Amino acid sequence: MTCRKQERLPLASLLALATAAFITILTEALPAGLLLQMAQGLAVSEAWVGQTSPSMPLAHWLRRSL
Repeated sequence: MTCRKQERLPLASLLALATAAFITILTEALPAGLLLQMAQGLAVSEAWVGQTSPSMPLAHWLRRSL
């Protein structure tokens, strides 16, 4: 008779994966929910804000690196 070691779930890895997935979904969905408020605050159309919001972090990074 052989004694088999019981395998455990890699909880730390699963927690890290769940956290990364949550943050990814949050950063994708949050701007979509704020398009109307952003457009009204900037006095532009929702379509313009929707097209330019993904490029804003890139523009900020480029401005800081120059």
